[in-house]
Amino acid sequence: MFSSLCFSLPPGAHSNLLLLIGTIMAERFLYLPSIGFAGCLVVAVYAVCRRLPRVAPAALALVCVAFAARTYTRNFDWFDDLTIWTSAAKLGPPAISRIAAWQPT
Repeated sequence: MFSSLCFSLPPGAHSNLLLLIGTIMAERFLYLPSIGFAGCLVVAVYAVCRRLPRVAPAALALVCVAFAARTYTRNFDWFDDLTIWTSAAKLGPPAISRIAAWQPT
């Protein structure tokens, strides 16, 4: 219950639907909802794996290790401006802002 409220309520406060707050949607507004989503995901995995109680922690640990490995490999892209924009140009969809920022000198 708490996780679902953390996931659903915060975006309503800054969605500019009820009250204009003068800012656009940004990742800083998604920290609390992402924690709520993770909590809902844990509850869902445990609900699915009721008959096999050891499977749920193993599955969640595997997901955590996979994300940790991805984070570790991504950290090398943050060496300098050239490496981050080169990585963004390779991995992301084409965008003029990324292409304009990626100017090897």
